[in-house]
Amino acid sequence: MKKLLLTATLLFLLSLKPLFGGVAKGLDVKEVQTMLAQLCFSPGPIDGVWGAKTEKAAEEFFTKYFTIYGGNFRHLEFKMLKASSRSKKVAGKKVERCKLPVVENKNYSFEKIPGSKFHSPEGGLSVGTWWGYNQSKIVRFRDTVFTYVIENDNKLGTKSLMALYKKKGNGTWTKGASLPCSVPGNILVDSNGGLHVLVHEPENAYKSSSNGSLEYYYFKEAGRGNIDSYLHETIIYKSHGKETVNKRIGASISPQNEIVLAFGLGTSEYLYSKKVDTNKWKKMRAGANLGHNFYYPYPIITPSGYSILAIQDDYVIHKGQAKNPYHIAIYFENTGNKWSHEYLLDNTKSQQAVDKTEWKTVDISDIYYDNANNIHVIVRDRVKDKWFHYTKELGKKTWDIKVLKTKSNLKWIRIIELKRKVFYLLTSSREIFLMSAKNNRTFQLINENFKSRGIYPYIASSKNGTTDNSDFLDILILNGSSKSYPDAPNYYLKISKDFILQELAEKDNN
Repeated sequence: MKKLLLTATLLFLLSLKPLFGGVAKGLDVKEVQTMLAQLCFSPGPIDGVWGAKTEKAAEEFFTKYFTIYGGNFRHLEFKMLKASSRSKKVAGKKVERCKLPVVENKNYSFEKIPGSKFHSPEGGLSVGTWWGYNQSKIVRFRDTVFTYVIENDNKLGTKSLMALYKKKGNGTWTKGASLPCSVPGNILVDSNGGLHVLVHEPENAYKSSSNGSLEYYYFKEAGRGNIDSYLHETIIYKSHGKETVNKRIGASISPQNEIVLAFGLGTSEYLYSKKVDTNKWKKMRAGANLGHNFYYPYPIITPSGYSILAIQDDYVIHKGQAKNPYHIAIYFENTGNKWSHEYLLDNTKSQQAVDKTEWKTVDISDIYYDNANNIHVIVRDRVKDKWFHYTKELGKKTWDIKVLKTKSNLKWIRIIELKRKVFYLLTSSREIFLMSAKNNRTFQLINENFKSRGIYPYIASSKNGTTDNSDFLDILILNGSSKSYPDAPNYYLKISKDFILQELAEKDNN
């Protein structure tokens, strides 16, 4: 009875809206902001300043759990918030907790961010934001970072939406336009701050996510904060039940604002290109009659043309079950309008492939063109349980091949270039490392509240239009573990470049 009277009294007091909103004197605003963030109500930067974002977060908290908010944060509200932060239930409702709000210092920060509701919707045709390891999913222009979230549900045939987000400085994430999609797409940023989005849209979401069109959206004013208004163009049209473009699209952009996209279709590999200020796409066939399907392409632009890294991804029926052999890493190169290709790693004759005991013996992880005119490729040989770093000067025929001395349980290796020095971002299912390519010096990024599983990492780099001017390296950490869904934790990681250079200083190993 006493609890009912107390609750009724609190609701009555909250209904008495004062003449002036704000926060009472003597309250620790940083403590309030921290508690709100821990309860998944973003107050903006935890800076001790009671601004509009903190006010809004407080209002959202009280509205959710107590139905009403009086508009003034007093000592009473502080006590209610504090009690709620220590309880499992508030007013009969289960309390949601974000164990990892913005954890920031001068070196790096982790921030929990919005993500897909479902990993792979039951009976649905779309997947979560994690899918498509070859795609560009985070970019930076000056002090603004852009990413997106695939909004999906568990209803058969529902079109998923690719919802854009932006974060300016230390502010909160703001949602922009939502675009219909089959699977995650690519985002690129040009030198003027224009955001370019490439999306595969399904022809009929009730039948297939493979058959559809390739859509292009241009957010010309994104650099000025506008991610709601755009120009729209269909690059490749749908064709009534026939696959006209493969959904596993890769894309990149050059400093000269040339956009490229690549995909495999049948036994051919295609690349499309155009300058931002033109309307016509140039279509090229990088390879034909290849004997296999090559998907998940990483395309890049070089001074002499283009390069593509892709992997075998055939579709076969074995003993009545659909299988996808991944046994070949292929590299395409364009110089002087001529295309060539070569197998970097071919495990088709391995015992595992011949006996069909292992369908995936090869991984491709990254391709990069550096400031010293070198091409870098990262592939994994699952038969030998080794990672390889292929390097060659652009235009040369011969590769230098280096076996990377890494942990055996790594899932992905991405290439980073800082001040003309090459580093690796290494991830296992639940760990994140940085390592120098020169001396293998390594350190692990650790945070006790970091709960992501099946990590899929994405980096804002020169390949997607991000310049080297920022003091920070921006990394998107997406949860690829089906066991973590629904509502799996996903993170934005920002690391000081100076911190990386200091920690991985190229000193001789003793």
